[in-house]
Amino acid sequence: MIFIMISYAVTMLWRKHSPERAFALRKTWLTYFGHPILNIHVEVSGGPIQEPALYVSNHRSFADPVILCRYLDAYVIAKAEVASYPVINKGAELTGVLYVKRDDSKSRNEVRDLMVQTIKKGYNVLVYPEGTVGIQSKTLPFKVGSFMEAARNGIPVVPIAIEYRSEKDLWLIPQI
Repeated sequence: MIFIMISYAVTMLWRKHSPERAFALRKTWLTYFGHPILNIHVEVSGGPIQEPALYVSNHRSFADPVILCRYLDAYVIAKAEVASYPVINKGAELTGVLYVKRDDSKSRNEVRDLMVQTIKKGYNVLVYPEGTVGIQSKTLPFKVGSFMEAARNGIPVVPIAIEYRSEKDLWLIPQI
């Protein structure tokens, strides 16, 4: 892992940081370190479409972005608190995250605008419209803002469904 990060930093001397390089870095790290170290095994059915789109997934576990970002080059909409998570924050910052303060309507509006701009620039965006990890076996109601923006701007929406075979596979923060 350290070798990949040092190599990336050194190559930045002659190759600029770009979303494409960031997505490749994220995919490499997840393929060779993240999934093996965390013992994540995934069965995939289908794949990304050929045009930039809004990818929408249910949110079963905190591992969901770790799983999906190995297979999808996309900016991820994440809660602003992720920016304070050690190590994860730097990887997220480097490889493309749009942070939203969920309790702030101005922040939600700004992130939806940024989502549209990002997709119009030719990049995918991944959102978890439940707004949080669901601890029940059913999907929580979706927040509609990202869907409304996609419809208003003619942006394709691609659904993703994540399921875990066992409840012990879920990474959840205990409710206190």
